[in-house]
Amino acid sequence: MTIGAVKLADGRTKSMGLLPKLMGAMLTPVLISFGVIAYIYFFHMKEMVSSTMTEMEDMNATVVAEMEEMSSVATREGIQTLNELGERMIREKARDVARQLEIYIKSHPRSTIPALREDKELKIIAVQPVGDTGYTAVHDNGAINHFHINPKIVGMNLRTLAERFPEFWKILEASLKGDAQGYYDWEDADGAVRPKYMFIAPVAGTNLRVAATTYIDEFSAPARHVEKKLEEIHDRTEKKLLVAAGKTLDRFRATSQRTLNILLVVVVLSLAAIIFLTFWFSRTIIRPILDLTRVANRISMGDLDTTVEVKSRDEVGLLAESFSRMQESLRAAIVRLKKKRAEL
Repeated sequence: MTIGAVKLADGRTKSMGLLPKLMGAMLTPVLISFGVIAYIYFFHMKEMVSSTMTEMEDMNATVVAEMEEMSSVATREGIQTLNELGERMIREKARDVARQLEIYIKSHPRSTIPALREDKELKIIAVQPVGDTGYTAVHDNGAINHFHINPKIVGMNLRTLAERFPEFWKILEASLKGDAQGYYDWEDADGAVRPKYMFIAPVAGTNLRVAATTYIDEFSAPARHVEKKLEEIHDRTEKKLLVAAGKTLDRFRATSQRTLNILLVVVVLSLAAIIFLTFWFSRTIIRPILDLTRVANRISMGDLDTTVEVKSRDEVGLLAESFSRMQESLRAAIVRLKKKRAEL
């Protein structure tokens, strides 16, 4: 007879016994719980790991972008500050040369323009360096140049440059009425076009104007150098961040996968242990009942000498004691019946 099957007195076998019922009652909530855990493991945990990794990657990209933005802002602000300092220096240079010319011309009141052009001392005052490559030049309110670092420009009507250098002419034209300043593009001897800043100040008491101009990037060159260094530092830092982030993500991925695998192993082992313990516990409950069933079947068939072997101290043990007393009572009753029959 298999465990869980009960043989009735008439020989029939009942297919569903207490063992499968008991195991089903005990295992059903356990299996449901482990099913929920498995669902969380296969869906939510993996989704959480994937989401966390995505957030880490986004955070790394954000840090890199913020660093790049900080570097860009720092460079831009530095260039702007240095350019403003350069503009101020150029303005001061133009005004300073204008004051020097004013003093010199006042000390030579009878000199004519042609004579002044030939005055070497005045030329030294009128044409002075500005920055590394810039210079000052002098023209009058008719846009005629009188002093220039390039002798070919001296005596030229600067209006002839209006078509070729419209931005330059716009500033110079404004200077015919007073102070003027602004940026314009100028072509180098090598053909490169670079922005220049020019400030034009009038010479008091005369119709002359002093123009001070130079390439503005001379002043922002340190910031450009810093910008290049920052770009190199940014590139190195970005590479280090990417490498570090990659290693962190790999460790996180490996740790997460290892944790998930351990969780899965624990779940499987726990489920196996629970099934085993449930089966063992159910057998300890059902086996005495099956033994009593077999004893009851034998007694019902007239075998009053069969032994009740259940010795547990629980309710099943009490039932076994009742079977033993019933067995003894039947024996005594049969003995009395036989005795009475013999006396008859």
